[in-house]
Amino acid sequence: RRRWLINLQSVRVDVGGGESRKLHICTKGLRSGKVQRAV
Repeated sequence: RRRWLINLQSVRVDVGGGESRKLHICTKGLRSGKVQRAV
């Protein structure tokens, strides 16, 4: 059975309200701008 190994990276992400969290995000999501990286 085929397993899809997506390219995950641990990134600090802005969750809103001045809060940031460390999440595992795929590189496709980072490039498309779906998540806002914390500065």
